[in-house]
Amino acid sequence: VFRRHRHCRCKVIYDPAEGKKVKDVWTKKWRDEGEEDKIKDRIEFSEKHNASSKPMKSENAVYDNFFKELNSTGVDYNPVNDSKRELSDQEIVARIAGGDMTRGSCASVGLAYIGQKQGWDVLDFRDGESRKFFSRVKNLKDLSKIKGITSLTADGKSSLTVGNRLLEQAETGKEYYLACGRHASIIRRTKEGKLQYLELQAAKNSGWTDFNRNPRNTLHKRFGCTSKSDYGASAHFDFMVDIEKSDFSTDDFKSLLGFINTPESEQRRGESGSTK
Repeated sequence: VFRRHRHCRCKVIYDPAEGKKVKDVWTKKWRDEGEEDKIKDRIEFSEKHNASSKPMKSENAVYDNFFKELNSTGVDYNPVNDSKRELSDQEIVARIAGGDMTRGSCASVGLAYIGQKQGWDVLDFRDGESRKFFSRVKNLKDLSKIKGITSLTADGKSSLTVGNRLLEQAETGKEYYLACGRHASIIRRTKEGKLQYLELQAAKNSGWTDFNRNPRNTLHKRFGCTSKSDYGASAHFDFMVDIEKSDFSTDDFKSLLGFINTPESEQRRGESGSTK
C-alpha cells in the first residue's frame, strides 16, 4: 500500500512491462514511457532559451554595464535572428532605411546596418529609451573602445576640424562608422576617391550620398559640425570605426542589437519622417 505524506510531490509509476505504456498510480492516467522526460527536457530548454534570450551580464565590462543599464531602464529586448538569405547592399538599405519619425535614430540605425552586414536581420526606428541610450555620446564612445573594435580619432579644437581629419583617414574601398558633431553615419571612400555617407533616415532617396567637394560643407550641413571651439570635446568623443578591421561577430554585440531590433509593425519610419 502506498500512502502520501503531507505536501507529497512524489510520483509512483506502474509499469506492467507489456509495452510502452506506464500508469501514474495517483492520477490513474496512462501515458507513453519516457514522455515525462521529454516534457522535462522541453521545459529545461525553454527556461534556458528564455533566460539566455535577454542578456543580463557579460564578461566584458563595457557590455556588462550596457546590459545592466538597458535592463534597469526597461528597454524591451527583441532577439536578433540570422537573415534567411544573404542580402545585397542595396537590399540592406531598402530593408532598414526610411523617413525617420523618431527624435533621431542615426546612431542606432547605423549599428543596425553593421548587424545586417554580419548576416543578421536587424531593424530600428524604435524610439523611446532605446533611442536615448544609443544616441548618448558616452555610450557610443565606450562601444568604440571595446576590445576587437578598431577606432580612429583626431585632434582639433572644433567638431568641424576633427570631423575633417577623421575623413582624411578613410581608406579607399572601406566602410566606417563615423560619429562626429551631432550625427552618426556609415561613410566610405570610393575607388574614384569620392567620399560618401550612407543616408538611412530619408523618406526618399536613401542610400549612398556624395559629400560636397569640400567635405566641410557636408560635415556642417548634415553632421552638424561647427568651427566653434569646443575646448577639446570633439577630439575626446568623436571617432570613426574601421568596420572591416573590427570584430562585430561576437555574441555580445549581437545581443546588444536586440535592444535596437524592432518588429516591422512597430517601426517609426515612413513618408512623413525626415532626416535628423
